[in-house]
Amino acid sequence: MLTTFSQTIRVSRVLCGFGLLCGLLLGTPRGADAQERYYPLDQATPPGVYGAWSGWQQQRQMPQLLQAVRVILPEEGTVIFYSSARHKPIVQKSPGQAAIAFGQAYRLELRVPNPNIYEREIPEVSLYPTIELVDVLHPPAGREDEFPIPVSITQEELEMALEGRMVTKVIYLEPAKESNPLTIHQQNPTLNVAPNKNVIEEADRRGRPMLVLRMGGRKAAPDEDPSFFGTGAPLSTTVIPRTR
Repeated sequence: MLTTFSQTIRVSRVLCGFGLLCGLLLGTPRGADAQERYYPLDQATPPGVYGAWSGWQQQRQMPQLLQAVRVILPEEGTVIFYSSARHKPIVQKSPGQAAIAFGQAYRLELRVPNPNIYEREIPEVSLYPTIELVDVLHPPAGREDEFPIPVSITQEELEMALEGRMVTKVIYLEPAKESNPLTIHQQNPTLNVAPNKNVIEEADRRGRPMLVLRMGGRKAAPDEDPSFFGTGAPLSTTVIPRTR
């Protein structure tokens, strides 16, 4: 059952049926060690901080690490990826896919059919969530675009955001040894977490946090501060193979 609080926290599992193909960068400890770990990050952490800490931990140059991300809307709609107000965005019909940089936060625009049947004169509405990449996959060389991190957004989540509620969602990769090959093609299951829980910690207990989505009802004003659309982090329609 969804919480009635203004903030809804969700954990979404990425089913990994190709364990040998989904090696990950080392990150925060999991399992029994994670149970006793103090987490300085939670859902209230500003966008970009978690990713930046992950990048520093890996001691890598974050702009050189790009990961394909696939945003899937429940029905027809448009997915727009922004890098900054000055850079040309990537505009695609759902599902939309782009390559984003490890450790960076990006602004999206989701244009979806208006669920309010009493506003027939407004056929389409926009939401402006952020996504933050906090870990990356290691797919086979030359096939990076075939292994995106899926971000499935439900109709329920869209409606909650349009009502002015805040939805924070962490996408995590479950351990390969625990994945069920029979469910690999099913929509990523989503768990609801109580508002007094640390959603990052809950995702880390279950697997490897990969991406954080934050979606509320805020709209982009005509005179919006350019920083609202990003800081110019790398954004591409294609993943450039990384040097190993």
